Amino acid sequence: NHLTHPALANLKPSTSPSKTPPGTTGGAAPGTTGGTANGATGGAAPGTTGGAVTTTNSAASSSAADSLYYPDWTRRNGGCKTGGGQPTYMTLDPATWMKASLDKCCELYFGWMLNQCKGASAGSSSGLWYPDWAGTDDTCKNDGNEPEYMALNPDSWMHSLKQSCCEANYGWIVNECIGSSAGASNKWFMVWDGYKCKQDCVGNGPSCGGHANSWDELFDTRSACCASKAAWNPAGCLVD
Repeated sequence: NHLTHPALANLKPSTSPSKTPPGTTGGAAPGTTGGTANGATGGAAPGTTGGAVTTTNSAASSSAADSLYYPDWTRRNGGCKTGGGQPTYMTLDPATWMKASLDKCCELYFGWMLNQCKGASAGSSSGLWYPDWAGTDDTCKNDGNEPEYMALNPDSWMHSLKQSCCEANYGWIVNECIGSSAGASNKWFMVWDGYKCKQDCVGNGPSCGGHANSWDELFDTRSACCASKAAWNPAGCLVD
């Protein structure tokens, strides 16, 4: 027997009750449309389009790193390089591994052999000649592989000419060091330290005695040389 006020009898709700959370449409998550993630389109991850991954940034990073200098651990004498080819871990962290100049790279990684690092990094030999004590040729070379102590003290060890290097370091076999037969007459002369007649020539043969000195008397044959210079023992003179 509830009584209803006449004025309220005709009032009805203007809309049907809804269970949808405020601020959404059709059951979508708050701030989205049709169930897509906030800020995305068609289910793509936020900040991407259709799930594609861009490599623009990594390519730009590699290009920038290629202009920097990095330590080239593969070189026997050390050195820094530029223009690409650095390991991936250096490209990904250029602030740690790479430098803007050759000097900075060499100072950081090869400080104990700075001059050698800069010379090796230039991509070619310094052009100076050094005595190759480690080799078996008894000669001077300019291949850029001089020992560290020579590179650090070039005034004492390095020479602009092969001849001056040979004269300073291989004075007893200058001609062999130079490796030139220019001016050799192929005639015979007495080598007094062994009382043997040797040929005026440059080579590894047992008869070659290097270049004869200007005061040495020359002979057309070994026999003539021995007969004149070792008359007391010509047979011994003829044997190498």
